Amino acid sequence: MNALIFALNCKIPEELERSKQIPWEITKVRLTKKLIDEYGLVEELSEWAIEAWVEAIKTQSAKINFEKAISFFYRGKENFKKGFYDKAFEDFTLAIQDFIKAIEIDPELAEKINPKLAAAYYNRGDDCFWEEDYDQAIQDYTKAIEIDPKLAEKINPKLAEAYYLRGNAYYNKALYDQAIQDYTKAIEINPKDALFYYNRGIAYQNKKLY
Repeated sequence: MNALIFALNCKIPEELERSKQIPWEITKVRLTKKLIDEYGLVEELSEWAIEAWVEAIKTQSAKINFEKAISFFYRGKENFKKGFYDKAFEDFTLAIQDFIKAIEIDPELAEKINPKLAAAYYNRGDDCFWEEDYDQAIQDYTKAIEIDPKLAEKINPKLAEAYYLRGNAYYNKALYDQAIQDYTKAIEINPKDALFYYNRGIAYQNKKLY
């Protein structure tokens, strides 16, 4: 057992770090032989040690992606405050990618990461809203609520406004069907805004559906 503890405390073997370039079965055979020859472990304990190393690499990789995502997220918030919207969009996108990667590596982290992933989508949605990219804003706001429904109360007023403003853009292009769809969606989210009803009425009027 002392040999097993010693083996596990050693640096993760390079063969395992390079296992993506080498077929897994070959890597496993090499490491098993190494643990038996160098540490005197029986084959069963060698396999257990390798599994422990694999878990260590997975945890380490997930942690690295998570920490990178946090850094990108807060840098994005700073860039947004300064009005550097393009840079903020890039940072929030990188944060989203790394949060997702961390969850893919270690799904057990999903419960911890998902609220932060939702916040990254929400903040990127705000960035797109200010840049008048309402298509992307709607997608990001919707995704944020899907991941973390508790954000709905905070996001829904902006989501309704994004639908309304995109509806206006469609209306100005005489695309009345699309405008009506967006005004209707805005009303579904926030039925207390009279302007949404008014603009939908005008769109219907222009379609001669009144």
